[in-house]
Amino acid sequence: MYQFRVFAKIKNMKLFIKFLFLLPFISFSNIIWAIPPAEYEFKNFNDGLKISQTTNKPIFLLFGFNRCSACNMLYNRAFKDTKLKEYLKSNFVLVYVSILSENEPDFYQLSNGTTMTNKELVKFFKVESVPIWIWLSPSGQILASDKGGNTVPREFYMIGDKALKKLTNQ
Repeated sequence: MYQFRVFAKIKNMKLFIKFLFLLPFISFSNIIWAIPPAEYEFKNFNDGLKISQTTNKPIFLLFGFNRCSACNMLYNRAFKDTKLKEYLKSNFVLVYVSILSENEPDFYQLSNGTTMTNKELVKFFKVESVPIWIWLSPSGQILASDKGGNTVPREFYMIGDKALKKLTNQ
């Protein structure tokens, strides 16, 4: 009897039922979408480091995870810019690491030979929130970093150029 009175007080029962039905889809809708765009061709950390050392190109290291709404915002805004994609791909080896170790290797090998787990790598780079990206020299030195889902392409160019300049001045 009490339950009936509670539901009777809801003026628009159909709307309430639709809301309850859609709630799981709304809450988990970004699981599928917060993945770095495939056309950027991100490598895993170990492969990217090898490529960087072979080609002597610096690394653009992106930390995120597949349920990250700020990552999703970054991918659907700044990363939709084709000029940014070409800038990053031509100047850097693109590396993606999920902070939740989804589809990641069990261990990462740093340029100095140190082996780390995913959690240790995240801690090593002081990743406290995502998305965060770090520009690294082929030897693993941090050149620059930034973070945030609202970042616009112009900021990537600015900081990327700063990292490249720092690399050439070494």
